[in-house]
Amino acid sequence: MQVVGDLAYVTGGNQALSIPRPLSATTIVVGRALALSCAMIGANAAAGSACSIRRTLADSMVPSDVAAQDAPTAPIPEPRDLEPVGHIGGSTLAVGVQGDYAYFGMGPSFAIADVRDAANPVLVGRLRLRWTMSGPGSSSTWRATSVDVVGTTAYVATSDDGLQVIDVSDVRSPGIVAVVDLPGDARAVRVVGTTAYVASDDHGLQIVDVSDAASPRILGSVAQIYPNGVFAMDATVYVADDWGLKVIDVSNPAVPRIVGFLDTLGWATGIHVESTTAYVTTENSRGGADRLEVIDVSDATAPEAVGSADLSAWATDVNVVGTTAYVTDQRQGLQVFDVTDPAAPRIVGTVDLPGRGAQAVHVVGSTAYVAEGSGGGLTLIDASDTAAPRIIGSMVTLGWAQATHVVGTTAYVTDRREGLQVIDVSDPALPHIVGSVDTPGTAAAVQVVGTTAYVADGPKSGLLVIDVSDPAAPRIVGSVDTPVGASDVHVVGTTAYVAEGKGGSLLVIDASDPAAPRIVGSVVIPGSAVGVHVVGATAYVAAGSENGLQVIDVSDPNAPRIVGATWVLGYCQDVQVVGTTAYVAAGQDGLRLIDVSDASAPRFVAAANRRGSGEALHVVGTTVYMASGDSGVQVIEVSDPGTPRVVEYVVTSGPASGVQVEVGAVYVAAGDGGFDVLGPRPSRIHLPASFR
Repeated sequence: MQVVGDLAYVTGGNQALSIPRPLSATTIVVGRALALSCAMIGANAAAGSACSIRRTLADSMVPSDVAAQDAPTAPIPEPRDLEPVGHIGGSTLAVGVQGDYAYFGMGPSFAIADVRDAANPVLVGRLRLRWTMSGPGSSSTWRATSVDVVGTTAYVATSDDGLQVIDVSDVRSPGIVAVVDLPGDARAVRVVGTTAYVASDDHGLQIVDVSDAASPRILGSVAQIYPNGVFAMDATVYVADDWGLKVIDVSNPAVPRIVGFLDTLGWATGIHVESTTAYVTTENSRGGADRLEVIDVSDATAPEAVGSADLSAWATDVNVVGTTAYVTDQRQGLQVFDVTDPAAPRIVGTVDLPGRGAQAVHVVGSTAYVAEGSGGGLTLIDASDTAAPRIIGSMVTLGWAQATHVVGTTAYVTDRREGLQVIDVSDPALPHIVGSVDTPGTAAAVQVVGTTAYVADGPKSGLLVIDVSDPAAPRIVGSVDTPVGASDVHVVGTTAYVAEGKGGSLLVIDASDPAAPRIVGSVVIPGSAVGVHVVGATAYVAAGSENGLQVIDVSDPNAPRIVGATWVLGYCQDVQVVGTTAYVAAGQDGLRLIDVSDASAPRFVAAANRRGSGEALHVVGTTVYMASGDSGVQVIEVSDPGTPRVVEYVVTSGPASGVQVEVGAVYVAAGDGGFDVLGPRPSRIHLPASFR
């Protein structure tokens, strides 16, 4: 909902609420629309002031305590011609530090944090990386895999789109100045002078002239190596590849040549060179081991292993400062080694990290900056005491955004294993997490009513009631275990309707006492209860495969009963009812429109499915916004229900699984890509320069 003047614009249909200023309003979520129950305050209470609401949805969607009166129609904007304008979350695979700032990847974005106060790093700039797509609607798979910053220029290797050159002279407004399309996936980059060396997966080492940042050009390459990490010194490049260490002479960059190599047991994943010693991390493929290898490279033509130390898990990166090596791995987090004696490196300290697999480390002074993989974000570690390194600051991002509910300028996002994240979207270009609460299960869906969030907490868990009156400190105040789990939730007044998921029922839960919600009724759903939407005294359940759409009479909460059903092609996952039409997200079979004017005999009307799947949807006016997995978001015109048509595809940061429209913006839960804000292209609204 967004209030403009004396009108509140409400998503879910064409509605306007006229709100006399002296009144206070408490929002009640009804379906995906909002109704207002007004409490009279001040002098106007005696005068009997009332709220007015014009409804274009079924009258039954509005609670009986809300008076329905005529009001001027104010259609909710149906955003079109969309593009990504803001983002948060996704994997953090790369980090570089220069001066007061850390530069790191965050899903498909490049981010900059002020780290002068290590305990409280502050995000100051963000830039969405450029990408290429195989076709319309392809969800993005690109990620920043490596960052090297030289002066006021950042060089970013991206998983699918080569090398991106970024001007960071203004950290608050970084800008891409060039993109070099390279073969393969760019995994690592190091810059020496005016030359960038890029590890390009199975396409070997790519050598790029960056003397003119706006017009970089490929100088040469080395094929038949499979690099994962790269380190450059003077005219020599050291590469960690699938078979070990390669030493490459690049004195003539147009004709680089391998001059030395050393096979390692297992893939070489990361590399750092100090003087004449190379430190290489390996992982246990090819019968090898997770290990830190110390290699003498004083003779470039004959590198020689001099020492090693076993690691507990797949090592991903290494950074060496003096006689101390810092190693990231996907289990222990950060391990600190004393390498004073290269022949006998020994572990002296470790620190467990909250993310899901530490990916990269950059050490400046006594502070280690760690890119923490999926959902971990950026973590700052005080390593002044190498025997007891400790976390001193962090910038957490989303791990896997599953579903979202947006209220005003706050988005509530379920983050699977990480619980509920509260995100400030007052600036759509720079959404940021303001609070979070872990949940015992796997947070799958959320709906917010007033200052209370109701979370369906996934299989083997139940419904959680969370107080979000303080967005910075949400807290669980009540819960109820459900027999099977909780896949979706829809709240009307003080009643929560919970779809249990595979093999489950529709549960009716009395949440009038938030501290003690209780199940008062249930009905077994054939197959699965995946998604639920309630209109008045009728619940509509998306019932997975073969069992389509189930229509349930919930007029008696203690005894809900199925009154109608229809088979729907596909795997029904989400449903929204507007008027007499049910819009069903049917998995690989896309969007299905069902006529529910006769609840006892719902019937198929039409379908729309050009590509992608139907995971979740939100209907606004005559437009359906459908989260379509790897195909991003589909915008579907349904002004004629008999002939719905896809009018737009929008790429998202990852597989889209949740979507909601607020005035002028579309908010998307994009799986491992994080959380996206989509808005009209710059020709229609003003955006910060970094997002144009």
